[in-house]
Amino acid sequence: MTGTIVVGVILSLMFLVSFTEWFYHIAAGVNEVIPSGALFYPSLIRMVVFSVLFIGIVLLVLSLAYECPKGDDEREGFFAYLDCTLYWQIRAKMAGVSVLTIQEQVLEARKELNN
Repeated sequence: MTGTIVVGVILSLMFLVSFTEWFYHIAAGVNEVIPSGALFYPSLIRMVVFSVLFIGIVLLVLSLAYECPKGDDEREGFFAYLDCTLYWQIRAKMAGVSVLTIQEQVLEARKELNN
C-alpha cells in the first residue's frame, strides 16, 4: 500500500507543478489578454474562476474514468461518493449492451486479473 501512496503523491505533485506553471503563464500574459482599465480586476477574477473550474472538471473526468470501473466496494475517500451511473450508461451505449451486462463483464474481467 505504501508504494501506491508514494506514486499517488508523486503524480499529484506533477499535476500541481504543471498547473502552477499554467497559472503563472496566465498571470504573466494577462496584460496582453486583458486590457488595463476599469474592467481589469473583474476580468482577472473571471479568468481565475475559469481556471479553477477547468481544473475541477479535469479532476472529475479523470476520477470517473479511473475510479468507476473499480466498483463501489473498492473506492475509498472522496471517490466513494462518485455517482458512476453516467459513466456506466456511456460505456454500455458504446458497447451496445445493457448497463448490467457491461458491469458484469467488467467485474468478471477484474476477478480474472486478480486470480
